[in-house]
Amino acid sequence: MSLKLSTWILYPAVLLASAVCAAEPETASAPVTTRLPGWQTAPGNTADWVDRLSDTTVNGWSFKDPKNFQKLLELSGDPAIYLEFAKRMQDPEFYAGVIGQAMNPATAKNYMEWSDPAIYMRWMQAFADPNFYATAALSPLNLTNAMHWAAMPIDQRGWSIGLNMVNPAMWMKWMTAPLNPKVMAPLVKVVDPTLPLHWLQEAVNPTNFKMFNGGLTSVNGAR
Repeated sequence: MSLKLSTWILYPAVLLASAVCAAEPETASAPVTTRLPGWQTAPGNTADWVDRLSDTTVNGWSFKDPKNFQKLLELSGDPAIYLEFAKRMQDPEFYAGVIGQAMNPATAKNYMEWSDPAIYMRWMQAFADPNFYATAALSPLNLTNAMHWAAMPIDQRGWSIGLNMVNPAMWMKWMTAPLNPKVMAPLVKVVDPTLPLHWLQEAVNPTNFKMFNGGLTSVNGAR
């Protein structure tokens, strides 16, 4: 009985999402290889950081340069980043967006950039610098972050996330997710027969091998 019920619910949902994709052939069939604007520079605020870290086409940025990694460490000590993630995780469209970006051929570009020898040279230099270890240890423990954690019991953002757990509208989003085209469209694209071809094109594209194309850009713009 439960299997039949699930079939009756999911079948029209897949048809609906398929219709949406068919209504926009350019976006449904063409490979989406664009990346977040300004992805080579440090995010400006907490929301931008969450966009960066949850986007598989650019999330390697934080680890491709020690300077970028130090920026991430500074943020990791602030409760704001965890509150922002918690808020977004209550929306099923957030998960669909992550899946959609994971299927983006630009994800291959993101990880192929690890072929740049300059990345490893920068990290070797950082490991030999005692200041790097001091900064890495102290960045998350600054006084501002400590004040933010101390204020968590009265932080309106935390209470808003907690109260949203008993908000019927939030649960309705999850119950109707199989009928939401924004949620189902990325799942439908999984069966797109051209998707593996787009990934293969990115995998063999010589311009994606940064060791042949001048290297990457760090926070301060240095190669």
